[in-house]
Amino acid sequence: AAAAAATAAASHVDAGDVVFTLHKVSGYALKKVAEVIEIFVDANILQFHDYKKLFKKFESHQQLPTLTLKTMLYVSENHPAFRQVVVDSLKVLAKRDTSTWDSVVLWRGFGVCCKYLAPASFAVLQELPIMQREKFFVEYPSLFDNFRKYVKEKEETRGDAVTSLEKHDFGRRWLLTLRPDGTPIQELHDQNPNQIRIVSYNVLADCYARSHLYPYCASGTLGWEYRQKNLVSEILNAGADFVCLQEVDHYEDFWKPEMHKDDFTALFKKGTGQRQDGVAIFYKRHRYKLILEHKVEFKPLSLKAAPGTHTRRLMQDNVALIGLFDPIYHSVGPGAKRHRTEEDVRSRILIVVSNLYRDPLGGDVRVMQVKSLLETMEKLTITNRYRGQPVPMVMCLDVNDTPDSGVYEFVTKGTLPTDHSAIAHLNLFTPLSHKLPVRSAYHDAYTTEPAFTIHTPQYQRTQDYVFVSDGLMETVAVQEMANDAEIKENTGLPTEKWSSDHMMLGVVVRHTRAAVMARGGGGGGGR
Repeated sequence: AAAAAATAAASHVDAGDVVFTLHKVSGYALKKVAEVIEIFVDANILQFHDYKKLFKKFESHQQLPTLTLKTMLYVSENHPAFRQVVVDSLKVLAKRDTSTWDSVVLWRGFGVCCKYLAPASFAVLQELPIMQREKFFVEYPSLFDNFRKYVKEKEETRGDAVTSLEKHDFGRRWLLTLRPDGTPIQELHDQNPNQIRIVSYNVLADCYARSHLYPYCASGTLGWEYRQKNLVSEILNAGADFVCLQEVDHYEDFWKPEMHKDDFTALFKKGTGQRQDGVAIFYKRHRYKLILEHKVEFKPLSLKAAPGTHTRRLMQDNVALIGLFDPIYHSVGPGAKRHRTEEDVRSRILIVVSNLYRDPLGGDVRVMQVKSLLETMEKLTITNRYRGQPVPMVMCLDVNDTPDSGVYEFVTKGTLPTDHSAIAHLNLFTPLSHKLPVRSAYHDAYTTEPAFTIHTPQYQRTQDYVFVSDGLMETVAVQEMANDAEIKENTGLPTEKWSSDHMMLGVVVRHTRAAVMARGGGGGGGR
């Protein structure tokens, strides 16, 4: 091998061609071939242009040679001056068809290379397909936080839509839920894996943000180019695991790619009929994996209703989106298999987002829409039990109605009498009921609903809620509402600072089992 290297160096034989040919060897001889390649690297026969040429051949080769990543790692370790060449080539390889990474050897080599070259390799990881990047951070979780910082810093310097999160001081504290004795249920901690952060936000679709509807907005602040920066900055500032949005348009050209930059994968359901907006769920890929997606359309409700004058009212274009997620438990220690860590006791969770019928006189429609949604959720929680246990859920709803409404009573109390003003005219024979006990997360923290979640000259009321499973989930904290006086200085929402007519809701919850473990108890369910 040494003689071959020397001969190549002294003759007109292209050393890069020799090394590339060696990479084509397969089978039992691979170990010896790897040793020969290392001799070429150690002997400094290949120079900068040789490595560029060699790596270009790797990039264009239909089937990536088995030793490719091993060679790249060896070059990086022994020739620091050539590391950028390796990084540039890895960026190209990262864009290859995902079947490339079905090879255990190639994937392991790619991972080791990226870990060794970090943070220079973060540019490589950005090029990976979503599933591969998720897999990488499951195997190398220690790199994730620095990778996220890298992405944010890069976007700030580029001046893209994700600008500095400090552009506005959103100034909304997290309010801890207190026990009867006045002590907090649990202190907030970014590194506590059991604390699940969830955002619910009606972001005011661009198609509805018209100056004649919001004449008090300062010039330029109602345009999408301005608002999108504020909205995404405010959302990312919350550090959420799940982000549930209502009134989402610009999904493909903004929300999906923008949230992807911060490690979110997206689900989306567009409204039916002529609606231009829809609802979306974004979830952190390194924390959760999607098990099931279910889309709900409320328009067919009219087909299920008993014949009568109210059936046409049920034909509305509102929709809902349901995602069932399993947690990703990060490995402990190098080379460890993926498993649940001792501290992480998260389990399966159902996330729901919807925006109900808006008409102020449509209380009956909202009740029937949420009834249909809860019936769907009941079926999903029964058929998708987690290790024999019920699946807890979080519902992020803009119900377009207040806490004293029929729809709120039905959701929180589980029943609604036939003579309730919202549905009395429907002439139902039996009360409405559902079997999913839920509580309002904000009510847990405030002991009442906040004074408002929408604030315009026409509406100053609470109509957005985050409901959590009673007995299965515990509210740790919620994000406080903005100062009423500050909003009134600008007449109403949106303002230069707050770019929707709704306030964003932020909650931190944990599974009841996590609460039991934190109190020194054992086992599972029950409060």
